[in-house]
Amino acid sequence: MHTPRPFGKRGSRQIVRTPSSVPGRRWPHWQPQDDPLPWGQMDEFAPQRDCLPLRQAIVERIAREGRITFRDFMEMALYHPLHGYYAHRLPFGPQGDYVTSPEAGPLFGALVGRQLAEMWEVMGRPRPFQVVEMGPGRGTLARDVLLWAQRARPDLSEALDYCIMERSASLRAAQEQALACAGLRVRHLSCLAPASVEGCILSNELVDSFPVH
Repeated sequence: MHTPRPFGKRGSRQIVRTPSSVPGRRWPHWQPQDDPLPWGQMDEFAPQRDCLPLRQAIVERIAREGRITFRDFMEMALYHPLHGYYAHRLPFGPQGDYVTSPEAGPLFGALVGRQLAEMWEVMGRPRPFQVVEMGPGRGTLARDVLLWAQRARPDLSEALDYCIMERSASLRAAQEQALACAGLRVRHLSCLAPASVEGCILSNELVDSFPVH
């Protein structure tokens, strides 16, 4: 049985990564180095220029209100209306920081659409059939589900009342653009009483963006 190697201790030989010459593979080689890594000089730990306004906003809040919880810090880091992570950027997609399943292609949306069709049948085919997507990102999943329903299940498409909930203004704009370009319409909700929904509530990679203690 393979036994994992323990992490190196202080003063032991350090392992550092070196760039590869193979296109598309950034760090496939590892090179030993005798000297300890100069952690204090690593650029990745230095404040980034575009983060400085957010840092200042956090410092000013602490000066005003006293110490804050980690949840408050995470809330500001992600959702500050001017400087938060989701305020003016689209972090997912080919040019972003990560790729979610809907962004990889329309198949994921088609599979979700099939599951929604099954739930609609189980519930007795209600009209309207509400689908509430929370944290819909760029609107890709909503677009793919609705396009699949139009093509494969027009009866479901006619019954669908697709609603989305998004707190980021920049993401709401991206959603509206993506859906409008596909000729689709959804309803935007600012709040939700789950008991009032006759249908399904869904999300994709949402909970990991909740501020936590």
